[in-house]
Amino acid sequence: MGMHADRWIGVLVVGVVAVWVTGCGDKPVAAGQRWFYDLQDGQLVEYATYESAPVTLPNGHQGVTAHIYGCGDCGGETFIGKLERMDKAAPPEPGPAPTAGRSEIAADPKTTDGKVEWVDAESTEGERIETAVTQRCAAVKKRPRPCRPGD
Repeated sequence: MGMHADRWIGVLVVGVVAVWVTGCGDKPVAAGQRWFYDLQDGQLVEYATYESAPVTLPNGHQGVTAHIYGCGDCGGETFIGKLERMDKAAPPEPGPAPTAGRSEIAADPKTTDGKVEWVDAESTEGERIETAVTQRCAAVKKRPRPCRPGD
């Protein structure tokens, strides 16, 4: 074999290994694919959209963004860290990139007797919901990791 053939074989081997390492066993994820919480039946739904929640899910129900976390990684037990929606009736928040409303969050309904109770994301209660994610993982001496569909 010539010098050029050896080089091409090397490039081919590196390419095959790179594809195998980065893509082996992974489920393809559509652009914009996120977790949503179905407000009617309480199920997590994978859905691809760039719209701000609440959104209409493919089943016709209203859904809100579900922030899913794992402690350390997403391969084991995962949990809803918070639900999020935009209160589009609220006046836009000022700033360099004005929002189309006010961000509201809610704790995992499993921790609130199945109720979804919305609070301003910037409020003291909103901060408590955010902090609960870190505290839950700190209890097992790990850091929270956001999990997307396909993780």
